[in-house]
Amino acid sequence: MSRNTSRGLAHATPSSSGADTSPDQLGKSADDRVDYWYRLGLRNAYAQAAGLLIAPAAAADPFTVAERITTRIDAGVTDIAELSSAAYGSTHAQPGAALEWHGERAFAARHGDRSPAERDYGMRWGPRGDQRITLRPDDTGDRGLLYLYDPTWDEYALLAADVTRGAVEAAFRDAIEIHIHLDPATFARIVEQHAVTDESRVPDQGRPPMEVQL
Repeated sequence: MSRNTSRGLAHATPSSSGADTSPDQLGKSADDRVDYWYRLGLRNAYAQAAGLLIAPAAAADPFTVAERITTRIDAGVTDIAELSSAAYGSTHAQPGAALEWHGERAFAARHGDRSPAERDYGMRWGPRGDQRITLRPDDTGDRGLLYLYDPTWDEYALLAADVTRGAVEAAFRDAIEIHIHLDPATFARIVEQHAVTDESRVPDQGRPPMEVQL
């Protein structure tokens, strides 16, 4: 919503308050100037709302997260995946670039067959909005393997080899607020952030850290 509201704004304006740019310098009519400041206020409000949502997983101050978003928007960035990466403090990430895809047999040979206990998170992900993210729980049901399926190529990719169900559920709640077709690699990074937060809240019991495939 912050991105959409920013369309039509001058990207050279400050990201937080616009205090350094006078409306009179915009060369517009009074109505245009009012509309400009109104849209800028909406954009920043939406960015701050996203900051409040993302801050716990990103382990950052909400205003810092909002500033990351508006700074990238000011720079002309409109790609949702890149804005999301910036919000989480990973401005140089290349979503999806390192995913390793396999056919059904090759993926099953590496990671086992599908299980009736698997939890699907919808066939809504990626640039075409048709990729499926699935969590395959282990015997305890508390942790599992997170993977991606692409129906166009009938291929599978590992997102996380060992992750808690709680981290995936929390990341899913974040994702549905960010974008309906969020990039799966970005989703995996959100899962990782939640996993790190969860691990910091419980005593270390010798379990190895989550392995994320990006």
